[in-house]
Amino acid sequence: MSNPNPFVVLGLNSQVLRSLNDEQIAGLVKSQYRALQMIYHPDSPSGSEKKSRELNEAYSLLENPETYQLFKKNFLKPSQRGVKERNLESAVQEANLRSDKAISVFLNYVSKATEENSIYNLAPCNLRMLDSVSQSNISTLTKIIHRDGCKNLFYELNLKRNGQITRRKGKTTMDLPNKRLIGAISPETIREYGSIPNVLRLAQDVVTPDNLLDIRLNRQNKLVGRTKEVRYASPIISMQDFKQLSPLLTPIVEEGSCLISLNTKEEPIFEIDGQVVEITKK
Repeated sequence: MSNPNPFVVLGLNSQVLRSLNDEQIAGLVKSQYRALQMIYHPDSPSGSEKKSRELNEAYSLLENPETYQLFKKNFLKPSQRGVKERNLESAVQEANLRSDKAISVFLNYVSKATEENSIYNLAPCNLRMLDSVSQSNISTLTKIIHRDGCKNLFYELNLKRNGQITRRKGKTTMDLPNKRLIGAISPETIREYGSIPNVLRLAQDVVTPDNLLDIRLNRQNKLVGRTKEVRYASPIISMQDFKQLSPLLTPIVEEGSCLISLNTKEEPIFEIDGQVVEITKK
């Protein structure tokens, strides 16, 4: 035979054979052999003695149980090219799904941008905020947040109609000309993940001493020692890491939301502003 594999000589397809059992393959081999011999038999007008002989040899090899299993195994083994093609096809499909999802998330974001409580229509107002990142880091060090410590975690953001933002903490007021609110993580999403630190874990490598995903407070006033494995949450997220959080963003701001802003000072970065405690419209 010019081609060593008898399945190829009989014009059979490996994809079809993978879905058949041995009995079904044997029936397909026999019917294919007979059909081709009617065309290539020397007594036929379009016959070919050489081709007819190759068909006989191929059929004979596939009738023998030992050679049948050998050629079947080699014929049905995926080629390296086939594996690469399938991997490429799978990668393209996955990329298309990610692209479709990203477009869907973006369109959903835009569709809500005109609502009254979106970040684009929220000003002028005051937002009483809780520095949830510092809160989670304090609770990592101690099992209780002292009352005095809690007071230092609250501050206010004043959103002006012209887009400017002022931050007031205690008696100190600071203008933030480079800060722009871009969205929020909803209370529902925070509950789904268990806590704000859990949400941040999508973009940051945060590890607590007990290695728990959910940071819980214990009423015992007992210190938890620092360990080398502890990695604290940060209010700053790089452009690269932010893409892990972006699918969760919504323009809708409500009490319990976690605000996200873009700071364009020097190198642009994203910031976690904390959790909205109260919204006061002006």
